[in-house]
Amino acid sequence: MTTNPIKTGIIGLGRSGKGIHADVIGRLPEHFQVAAVCDPLEERVAEVTEELSCAGYPSHEALLEHPGVELVIVASPNCYHANHSIAALEAGKHVLCEKPFGFTTADVDAMIAAANQ
Repeated sequence: MTTNPIKTGIIGLGRSGKGIHADVIGRLPEHFQVAAVCDPLEERVAEVTEELSCAGYPSHEALLEHPGVELVIVASPNCYHANHSIAALEAGKHVLCEKPFGFTTADVDAMIAAANQ
C-alpha cells in the first residue's frame, strides 16, 4: 500500500522541535515529510533546512502560508503554544502541540474552540 507522507511544519527548532520531532520524522519518511520549519534564530533555520531539504521561515505566520503543510507541530517556547496552535488551527492545519498544552483554562478553551471550528 502506497501512502503520501503527511507534509509537516515545525514551529520552533529548539530541543523539542529539532531534537525530538524533526529527528523522529526524519526516520519515518513513508509517513511524514518535513515541508517547512520556522524559528526566530536564523542559524537554527539554516541548519535544519539544509539537513532536511525543506523550506525555512523566520515566523510562524510565514510557515502557515506554506502550500501543502497539513500538520503543524508547535514546539515553540511554552508561552506561545496557545497562540501558535490557534493560528495553525485557524489556517486549517492539524496541530500537535508540545506540553504544556496551555497555561490557563482560557488558553485551553480557546484552543479547543479553534479546533472545533
